[in-house]
Amino acid sequence: MIEEKHIEELQRRLMQLGTSYITLIAEKVNMSRTTIYKFFNREKIRNNNALKIYDAALEVLQEVNLQDQSRKQKARRLLEDNAEQTGIKFNH
Repeated sequence: MIEEKHIEELQRRLMQLGTSYITLIAEKVNMSRTTIYKFFNREKIRNNNALKIYDAALEVLQEVNLQDQSRKQKARRLLEDNAEQTGIKFNH
């Protein structure tokens, strides 16, 4: 069974994303948004659905973090390239 504190922490991190994480999770697990809301509101849902939602939520969090890292790497490369072209020293 999934521990309450893990759900709370996961929800807190997902809320920080600023995206519609409920919709993203619902699409991944092919369940209604209502079921996803029930999970995060600690209402009763089937255990196998809770596990699927939890796993999908972790995937969403990982995907967004990877996208963010990729975006930062692209920005760093562009800034470094631009600095080289203009003769400006770029500090990391």
